[in-house]
Amino acid sequence: MKKKILILCTGNSCRSQMAEGVLKSFDAELEVFSAGTNPAAQVHPYALAVMKEIGIDLTDNYPKKADGFLNDSFDYVITVCDDAKETCPVFFGKVKKQMHIGFSDPAKAMGKEEEVLNEFRRVRDEIRKNFYEFYDKNLRDRQNVIKVYGSGCLNCMKLEQMCYDVLQELNINASVEKVSDVREIMQAGILSTPGLEINGKIVSSGKLPTRSTMAHWILENVN
Repeated sequence: MKKKILILCTGNSCRSQMAEGVLKSFDAELEVFSAGTNPAAQVHPYALAVMKEIGIDLTDNYPKKADGFLNDSFDYVITVCDDAKETCPVFFGKVKKQMHIGFSDPAKAMGKEEEVLNEFRRVRDEIRKNFYEFYDKNLRDRQNVIKVYGSGCLNCMKLEQMCYDVLQELNINASVEKVSDVREIMQAGILSTPGLEINGKIVSSGKLPTRSTMAHWILENVN
């Protein structure tokens, strides 16, 4: 399923707009929105300019009020205000997780035009770095791999079938691989079969778990 993310700040003219743009650039399948508690009249021209420098066009974006999203459901609601003088929103919608990834406000930068632009570039690059880390850790699709180690004994076959059954019950996509090569079993650290590995983590060796235990292991270790 597509992940749905809302990024919030005060004016929705700089940081949240830039974060929306970079997150969309990482994965076109994501549903990303941004809004503000007190929206500005327009996206800041310098935000448009520095985002254009990295190939992201925000010219069709406009500030939106956070109240318009209160009845929506989101996988993540992320605030980006990092200034103690600002009042960031507390979101009461149907969200799975709320996070704060804070940045200073480049719109408050003082000085010559190039100096202010450089501050926008600095914040833009911080946003791109920090939101890529967020994306890589929380949103990137990874193939789930479950390995069943065994020589073909009855319990090994039961464990393999249990993997398929529990995955279907939980509606989780994963590939199930049967490993019977003795050297590979030894290299994995399986002392006795059947053994079970989920996404690189050995969770069982030498025993056949209950279905509820198998479900717990899968839910704990899949992406």
